[in-house]
Formats: sequence, C-alpha cells, structure tokens
Amino acid sequence: MARPKPISERNATGEIERVYHEIKQTLRVTGIPSNFRTLAGYDNILPLFWDELHSNLQTRDFETGADLLRARAAQSAALLPAHVQPVVMLGESQRFQIQRALKLYHYINPKLLLLTSALKISLHGENIGRSDANLASTSLIARGVPRQMYPMEFAGDPHDDERVQATYDDIQRTMSLSAVFGEYRTLALWPEYLVSSWQRLKPLLKLSAYREAAEELRQLSVHLARELPFPVRLTLRSIEAAGEEPEQILRIVERFESLLPSLILNNSFMLLDWLNEQVLKDSPYPAPDRHQPLREAQAV
Repeated sequence: MARPKPISERNATGEIERVYHEIKQTLRVTGIPSNFRTLAGYDNILPLFWDELHSNLQTRDFETGADLLRARAAQSAALLPAHVQPVVMLGESQRFQIQRALKLYHYINPKLLLLTSALKISLHGENIGRSDANLASTSLIARGVPRQMYPMEFAGDPHDDERVQATYDDIQRTMSLSAVFGEYRTLALWPEYLVSSWQRLKPLLKLSAYREAAEELRQLSVHLARELPFPVRLTLRSIEAAGEEPEQILRIVERFESLLPSLILNNSFMLLDWLNEQVLKDSPYPAPDRHQPLREAQAV
C-alpha cells in the first residue's frame, strides 16, 4: 500500500488544522515536525493519537522526561570525536541564526522521541499511566511558543543547489530515510553549513560508540514513557477501527522511534561547536508552570 503524502501546515484543514494548532501550543514549538505531518496523511490517525496522548504531553513529568533525554544526548555527543568547527565561512548573523535553529530541534526532538515511545509501547499492548491520575492534582506546564524560538522554516526538497541536493540524497541513503527530515531542510537554509556539517556527521554514524549511544537513548525513552502519569489507550484495533492498516501505522511509529535518537545526537554534536556540554544539558526553553500567565510563559 502506497503511503499518502504528508500534510504541510499550510495545507491543513478541519481536524488536522485543529490538532496542528494544539501541537504547537502544547509542545511549545514554532512548527509541525515531520512525524506529525507524516501521520496526518492517514485518515483519522493523527487526531486519534493526539487526543489520547495530549493529557501526558502537557505535564511536568513529560517535560522532565524530555529534559533527561536531552541531557543524556549532550553527554553522549560530548564523547564523540572531532569537535571542530565546520570548514565554512559564516558571518556573525549566520552563526546566530544557525544556533537558534539547532536549539529549536534540541528542544523539540527529545519530546518527539518520548511521545513516540509512549505510542509504540501502547500499540504493543503495554499499559501506561496510573489509574488514579487526574489533571487537578498533576503539575502542568504553561502553553505557548517561547518568544525567542526560531521559526520552523524549511528549504526546498528537491533543492536548487546541486551540492545541497547531493547532501539530501546522501542523508537519505545513509540514514535509510524515505524523505529528508525537517532539521536538515532547515539547515539547508545555509547550504554551505549543511554540506560541511554532514561531512563531519556521516563518519560518526559508523562508530560502535555512536550506535550504542543512540540505543541507550531509545531505551531511556521507553523507560521514561512507562512512567508517564496518564493512561494511553491505543491499540492496533483502534487503528483498524479508524480505517487504516494497523501494521503499517505501527511500522511508521517504530521507524520514527529508531531514527529520533540519531537525530538528537547529531543535533547535540553540532551544537557543541558553540555550547559546552553542561550548557547543552539544560533545556534551551525551560517551561514555566501552568499557573503563570501565558504572556510570561511566552517570554521565556
């Protein structure tokens, strides 16, 4: 069965448009990441998944879990070799904007990994959450996109620059991707930086230390997903009832869970050009508690 085309934020309507708005407000992100755009291509699946996960995604427990994944990735990336600046001339403004773009994905990708692990283990029939959990007694984070977060913008795919397109193709082959993930299309806004950075990243993917670090990150995510407070009641039967092929959707979820640790490590490795390990372990956009006014949450 051919996969439907992912739905961009611009083309979202109806329930998908509603979910996209809630994703940005709840996950505190400026755009819609690749996993959600992919799932949106399947009738009814994204609203089904989102509505079942939403209670957990607004909790302090979820935010703290993502913080732990981010810190582990920073620690692992710092142990990888060759932390040298890419061989490319960048102006001060370019360096500033690239750092902002990397921080965007440094913040959101650990959250995506954790929620994807929760989806996967629920679809495998494992229980998540506590039966006595309720929103009234659970610590929640404030909604809203941090004011200083970089907009989730993408360069074209295919790309007009032959060097960038060749890099896209190499990324897809090396990481076994069906399409180029959003972070690399964002970095392609600075073509020379993307080309140089990928040349540094590609050899790392072959290292046993890199593969072990990625697997440790995935396993930590599974552990943290099991500790989320609210039940997630998603089954293969619920996917079938929504009109989609359960095994196909499960494979997509499992594929994203297997890819996200590498994306997180790669992003951390690139940020080490500018930030030290200790700074990188901290959230670039700490989430205020829900009781604070929304305008304060957006000012972080």
